[in-house]
Amino acid sequence: MRVRIARLTRFCLQFVIGSVSIIGGAFLFVSAAQAGVVTVINGYSVTYPGNKFGVDVVTGVPTNYVKVTPAKEYYLDYEVWFENDWQWVKGGKLPGLVGGSHTSGCRDITPDGWSGRFMWHENGGGHFYYYHQNRASDCGDSKNFTGGLAFKKMAWNRITEHVVVNTPGQSDGSAQAWLNGQKVTDFGGIKWRGSVAANVALVDQVSLQTFYGGSTSDWSPSSTTHSKFSSLIVRTDLPDFSKPFEVPTVLRSSQSRRDAAWPMIAYRGSGMAAVTAMAGNGGPVFSDLEGRILPLRTLP
Repeated sequence: MRVRIARLTRFCLQFVIGSVSIIGGAFLFVSAAQAGVVTVINGYSVTYPGNKFGVDVVTGVPTNYVKVTPAKEYYLDYEVWFENDWQWVKGGKLPGLVGGSHTSGCRDITPDGWSGRFMWHENGGGHFYYYHQNRASDCGDSKNFTGGLAFKKMAWNRITEHVVVNTPGQSDGSAQAWLNGQKVTDFGGIKWRGSVAANVALVDQVSLQTFYGGSTSDWSPSSTTHSKFSSLIVRTDLPDFSKPFEVPTVLRSSQSRRDAAWPMIAYRGSGMAAVTAMAGNGGPVFSDLEGRILPLRTLP
C-alpha cells in the first residue's frame, strides 16, 4: 500500500505521496479522498495601515514564502475576503506560486527565478501578474482578467492558479487562473526560467505576500484596511468548482474516524506515522517511519 508521509512545519502541512488534513492537538488524520493535495498553508488575517504602501508595512502575514516539494506544475487554490473598510485605490499584490529566487520587486531578470501572483486594481478589477525571462516591463507583466470579472468586498473571492514551468531555456511554460471557478487567464509560450538545470526553479514555493503597491504613495489607502485569507492549498489537480471551497476535512471524533476513507496518515507530537494496513476489526494499523507498529490511540 502506498501512503503519504506528512511533514509538519510552522506554517503548513506537507505531503510526500498522498493527501492531508489539519487538526490542532494530539492527532492529525488525512483522508485518501484528498489525493491531489500536496500542502495546506494556514489562513491568516492582514492589516494594511493607512497612508502607507509596500510589503514591509502590513501586519498579519506569517512569512513571505512557504516552500513546497518542487514539481514542474502545481495548482494553488485559496480564498480572500476584503473587509468593508477596504479601498481598491490603484491596486496591490495577492499570493501566488513562485520558483527559485522568486524574482519580483522590479529586480533584474535572473535565470533561476520567476513569480506568478495576482493583483487587484481600481474598482476591484484583477489581473495575473508575473515575472518571467522575456518580460516587457522591469516591474513585471500582467494579464487582465477576462470576462469583466472582478473582486468583491464582504465576500469570499476564490482564486485558483495553475503554473507549468518551461523546459529550461525554452518558451513552453504556461499559466491558467480562475476567479470563483470561472477562467480568467489562460496562455502559454512562457519562459519562466532560463537555461538552468532541470531541477532548478521548479514550482517550489508559495508567496503569501499581500500589500498595496506600486512604489509610490498614490497606491496607499487613505485609512487602515483589512483582509483575511483562507487556508492556501497546493495540489496536483484542478479542484472541483461545482463544490464550495473547503480545506481537507478535519476528523476529531472516533465516529468521524470510523466513517472516513482509508488509508490515512496520523501525526502526533514531533513524530510521524502512516496507516500501513487494516486490522482485523476494520480499523487502521499505525507504524512509524521505520515500520515499527504503534499502538492505536483515541482522538480527544
